[in-house]
Amino acid sequence: MMSSQGVIIWLREPFEAHVVQELNAQSSKFTVVRRCADITEMEAAVHAGLGTIIIADADAPGINVESIDRFHARGGFVLLVFADPISAPSLGEDARCGPSDASEVIDALTVGLRERILGTEFPAHKPPPPPAPENGTAGKTIVVWGTSGAPGRSTISHNLAHQLARYGLDVTLVDADTRAPSLAQMLGTDLEGSGLATASLLRQRGGMDTCALKELRHEIDDHLYFLSGLTGSDRWRQLSPESVCEVIRRLADSGHVVVDLCDGLSDGDPSQLTFVPSREDINLDVIRMADYLLIVSRADAIGLTRLGQVVNECVELDIAIDLIVVNRVRQSAAGQHPEQTVQSVLQTICRHVPRVLIDDCPDVDRAILHGTSVVSVAPKSDYIATINQILARLNLADIDSSREDMSWKKTLRFTRRSVGKRRARHRKHEVGTRR
Repeated sequence: MMSSQGVIIWLREPFEAHVVQELNAQSSKFTVVRRCADITEMEAAVHAGLGTIIIADADAPGINVESIDRFHARGGFVLLVFADPISAPSLGEDARCGPSDASEVIDALTVGLRERILGTEFPAHKPPPPPAPENGTAGKTIVVWGTSGAPGRSTISHNLAHQLARYGLDVTLVDADTRAPSLAQMLGTDLEGSGLATASLLRQRGGMDTCALKELRHEIDDHLYFLSGLTGSDRWRQLSPESVCEVIRRLADSGHVVVDLCDGLSDGDPSQLTFVPSREDINLDVIRMADYLLIVSRADAIGLTRLGQVVNECVELDIAIDLIVVNRVRQSAAGQHPEQTVQSVLQTICRHVPRVLIDDCPDVDRAILHGTSVVSVAPKSDYIATINQILARLNLADIDSSREDMSWKKTLRFTRRSVGKRRARHRKHEVGTRR
C-alpha cells in the first residue's frame, strides 16, 4: 500500500480548492502540506523538504523547464495541469492532466506515481531524445574563462575558434559572457537580439533541437559560426544554468564549441539564501561540463594576483584546469625579462598546471579595430603561433590537419623559429647594451 506523501500545490481558484478536497479524501495516500501563492513560495517548500509531490498550473509564472529540473533535483514528482494536455509541449513533468475535473488530477497522480515505482514513463509525454551527432562523433567544448579585469578572454576565444575552423572543422563560438558580452562588436556583426537567449526560450517551450540551433547561428567564415550573447548585461536572468548547458551540448553534436565566459565562480554573499540562479551558477555549470577549461590572466602584478585567487577557488571546488594562458606579456608590466618573471610567479601559483604565455602583440589591436580576428589580418604572426600552441596542448591542432594549408608540423617549426629569432634579437640587444 502506498504511504501518505506530502503534496505542495499551486493552482487557480476555485479549482485548487476542489483538488485539495479530493486529496484530503485520499488522506491515506496524500497529505496537502502547503498551498502556495507564487513560484518562490513553492521552491522554498520543495527546498525545505516539506513534500515530494508538486502540483501546479503549467502556465503559472515561473513554471518552466528550469524550475522543474530543480524540483527533480530535490527528488520531487511534478504533475502539471495543462489547458490542453494532449497537444501542449512537454516541460519535463512526470505527469499531466486537464483542469476539467479534480478527480482527474488524483487519477493522473496515482497512475504517474505507479509508473515511477515500476520504473516506466509516460511514452506519450516523454521528451524526444537528442538527435545523434551528424558525423558520428560529438565535438569538444572549450571554455575560456579567467580573472576579472579584461584579461583578453573574448579575443582568445575568437582566435581559437577561427584558427580551429581553418583545419576544416565546424566550430561554433558562443558568447556566454553574462557580465559584459562583447563578441558581436568584436566580430563586426550587426545582429539583432540574442541567439543564446532565444535558444534558452526555445528550450523552455520544448522546441529546441540541433536544427533550430543551427538556424540561430551566424556564419562568420568557412566552418566558423557564432551564437550571439545577451544584448545587455542586465538581461542575464533570461538564461539559466540548465538552458545554457543544454544549448552547448546540442551545438557540440555538430562540431566543436568555444565558449567565452565572464569572470566569477562563487556567490559573493553565501549567507543569502536564494532560489534564483546567479551568473556564478551559470559559470559553474558550464565549467563543470566542459571538455577543456582555459583560464586567462593578464601578465601584470594585479592579473597574476587574481590568477592565484582563481586557482585556489578551483582547487576548493575540485575543478580541473587544462591550461593557463597568461596574456599580454611585456616589459612595461613585468620588468626587463618579462617571460622569466611571469614563469617564476607561475611556479608558485600553479606549479603543475600547463601554461602558455602570449606576448603583447599589435596585431591584436589591429584586428579588433577592423572587427575581425588576428587569424584574418595576420595569420603568420607570433600571436597565431601561440594560438596553435594552445590548440596543440589541448590535442586539437592535429585533428584532421591534412585539410589545413599549413600542417601542424610546419606550424610548430614556424613557432620554434619565431621564438628563436626573438631570443636572438634579445641576446643581440643585451650584448649591444653591455658594450
